[in-house]
Amino acid sequence: MNTSTHPEIIGLDVSRDWLAVHCLSDGRHLRLPNTDEGHSELESIAGDRNALVCFEAAGGCEWRLWASLEAAGIPARQLPPAQVKAFGRSRGASAKMDRIDAELIACFMAFRPEAGRRLPSGKLRDLRTPATARKQLVEMRKSVQLQNKASLKSGTADPVEDLVDEHLELTTRQIAEIEERIESLLANDAVLAETAAILRSVPGIGPVVCAVPVAEMPELGQITGEQAAALAGLAPIARDSGQMRGKRMIGGGRRALRQVLHQAALVASNRNKDLKVFADRLRKEGKPHKVVAAAVACKLVVIVNALCKSRQPLGGANRMTYLRRRTSGPGAEAWKQRRNGLSMRFPCCPRMGRTLGPFRPRIQSTLPRPADLNFDDREIQLLTWHLMDRRRRSPVEPGFRGTGQPSRRACRAAAV
Repeated sequence: MNTSTHPEIIGLDVSRDWLAVHCLSDGRHLRLPNTDEGHSELESIAGDRNALVCFEAAGGCEWRLWASLEAAGIPARQLPPAQVKAFGRSRGASAKMDRIDAELIACFMAFRPEAGRRLPSGKLRDLRTPATARKQLVEMRKSVQLQNKASLKSGTADPVEDLVDEHLELTTRQIAEIEERIESLLANDAVLAETAAILRSVPGIGPVVCAVPVAEMPELGQITGEQAAALAGLAPIARDSGQMRGKRMIGGGRRALRQVLHQAALVASNRNKDLKVFADRLRKEGKPHKVVAAAVACKLVVIVNALCKSRQPLGGANRMTYLRRRTSGPGAEAWKQRRNGLSMRFPCCPRMGRTLGPFRPRIQSTLPRPADLNFDDREIQLLTWHLMDRRRRSPVEPGFRGTGQPSRRACRAAAV
């Protein structure tokens, strides 16, 4: 069922030379060349039908068409290929052709009209181009250096050593020139310069790293921290079923952004005072190095998103405001109790607190607050709750249940 606000949806399967077109309302199929003439014909068809044009990310083959459609005033959306593929599997589609893919894209857009992203602004596209070029040159230089090192070990590098050195020097100069152009692009726009200054205020993000989030994630400051982590591909994906608790792993997101944030996380875990404490705690718990780096990168993108939302750099009083933002405002008392080891579940039955819905806050209010307890009672409670094994029903101190929850009698005594 078409739930989109547009009366018509046109799906495109974009390749280097051709455009497979499918009109969802009447099922019309077209095959147009991926040239200026084909773009003009598609614009006339979409304009007459007042249609929304949607297509998958096709490795850059769609950007010229995308800009042409937006310039003509025709709305266009770029869809994530993984979600379209999953939608096709849910429909039981096994055949793959350009015509079938175009129809599948149109049906996916009708099923999820909120999906897809709009064309970034021209300044962001201009910034994205040198950032991508710099990444390619850095990878090329790294590959040549590794080949040169292997040749030196084998003793076969003497005939071409001067040429390799000249190539490395040229690549290094080009990288430096691209970095200067990126800085000039950021400085020439007030909004981009302000965003870059906010990003660089976070320890671990330098002048090179800050350009990639600005270009690859224009949604910074307009979404929640969880959504920002998911867009960067740094949010842990749960794999639980019943009593089975699977291993969390990251996945998806924007690859170029995730790679840059991973590099920034390696620096932040050693130079950022707050994130270094977090990384050290994970290392003491025995977490692998990559898990620590991914967790630090996830926190880094959440912090950056919060700073961009308030349009204030990190420093001074803002450091405590953003890194410990849960200690004030709505829900602060609940967060403090969880941090201090006090559970927020129902005292007698831990499972009831998750199923009572709107009655849960009233039941939680019967639990003792940290300020209502004496110092000795609170110390005993914290020590007991932290030392007991909550998963196993091992013997615990009197007044506490084997699940790690205080009994009703203990709560009444503490409240008195």
